[in-house]
Amino acid sequence: MKKLFGFYRLLILFGLSGLVYLGSKYLTIQTIKCQVDDSACPPDVFAELSRNYGQTVSGVRPSEIEAKLIKADFRLESVKVWLKFPLTLEANLKTRIPVIQIVPVKNIDRGSLIDANGRIIGQREIGDLPLVIWEEINQFQPGDDLPAAFVEGISIIINIYSSFSPEYIEISGRDIIFYLFEKTKVDFPISGSADKLETLQLLINQVRIGNQPVPKEIDLRFNYPVIKN
Repeated sequence: MKKLFGFYRLLILFGLSGLVYLGSKYLTIQTIKCQVDDSACPPDVFAELSRNYGQTVSGVRPSEIEAKLIKADFRLESVKVWLKFPLTLEANLKTRIPVIQIVPVKNIDRGSLIDANGRIIGQREIGDLPLVIWEEINQFQPGDDLPAAFVEGISIIINIYSSFSPEYIEISGRDIIFYLFEKTKVDFPISGSADKLETLQLLINQVRIGNQPVPKEIDLRFNYPVIKN
């Protein structure tokens, strides 16, 4: 009895495998679904995906579609394409989000938008993103990736803005420069840690609580802060 049951089980599995094979060989894509950031797919992306309409399921290569889409648009952060049984091709795309804006000089009304990974994803009029002045930005174009030495400072720049709200930040070599109290210059290493920001906050609190003179400069590029009055 057990042998008979095993035989029928193998027969069923063989039949299902055959159906899957025949389906993948002869069934074709009849539906295309796509979302970008949980919104409707733009026409150019949908048109690219629609090239697979009517293709056999076995002939569609999701990984190749993903690679082609993300290569075609530098603003995309990720692309996920998959087959949904039996006749649907689905895609989910995520665009890069700007976290800072960079201008080459202070008095300019249009900045380059940078995502958290250092990709330049476009330009627009100066808005409410953290503003960075970096002369070397003129060497790069939308779609370029900024040097690793700059990218490692992006999270620090964001933390500086959230904690101290400076008007702007300057990048000079591997140093971050910004101003507090409208006249206190702060020098900070671009590869600095959050601990140094905590040290800066402590120094500021001491000035406020102790009614001390506002320092002209606070240099945090070394193991211990250097204060110039």
